[in-house]
Amino acid sequence: MNRFFNLYSNCIPVKGNEESIIVDLQNTEHINVPNLLLEILKKTRTHTVSGIKNFFNNNLNEGIDHYFNYLEDIDYGSFLDNVENFPELNLEWYSPFKVNSAILEIHEDCKYDFNSAIKELSSLACSSIQIRINNPNVNNILSSILDATRKSRIRNVEIFLPESLYEENYLIYLDDIENRIKTFVIHSVEDEILTKNLYKNSKYYIDNKLIFTSRTINSSTTDNIKKENFIINMEFFTEAQHHNVEDLPFFKQLINIKYSLID
Repeated sequence: MNRFFNLYSNCIPVKGNEESIIVDLQNTEHINVPNLLLEILKKTRTHTVSGIKNFFNNNLNEGIDHYFNYLEDIDYGSFLDNVENFPELNLEWYSPFKVNSAILEIHEDCKYDFNSAIKELSSLACSSIQIRINNPNVNNILSSILDATRKSRIRNVEIFLPESLYEENYLIYLDDIENRIKTFVIHSVEDEILTKNLYKNSKYYIDNKLIFTSRTINSSTTDNIKKENFIINMEFFTEAQHHNVEDLPFFKQLINIKYSLID
């Protein structure tokens, strides 16, 4: 075939270690593909389909036909005569905000005023905060967080608690439409399967507002890399090209604040 195959500009190949994905930024979805397909797709801007087959010594003809037809069927690309009429996606990114998201840690040995930290983050137009609490005074801390965020520019607060500090009455905060606490993540769960089964009919658990994990979350914890955690849209992807986390393109860069925003 002397035609080109054009992968649509909103469909971005992302190479992984064992397998790769193609991310559709317009429809916020992705598909799994073999790593070799990404090597083939690199040739589509400069080689026709026949030229690509020849480049690989005609050893991959069946696979090339299969995947190009498959990508056309699912509307990820199409065959055409001239790829120059279809420019690649502009990945420039700009944000007026100095900080988009942050992590605060509140434990018994904390030496900073987390209320002041929240206010400072709000002044920087930070929209999301993850707060990791490992202090038995949870009720007072949650109350302070509510007061500090209620009239702030912060729109989303995730609370991380070890199972030993979790009480079911904390879930009432999720019903207050004026508060900014959107999710409780309960970690260090002794029996994750049993606990999830106990809460399987809870509206908070069903809506992913209450999450349980056996993992221990502390200051040394890194992101748990899972495909289901990917945030797929144009803004996040283009931002990640400039502010990457562990070379993975869908995890927003966070500021981890352990003591104070200002030295």
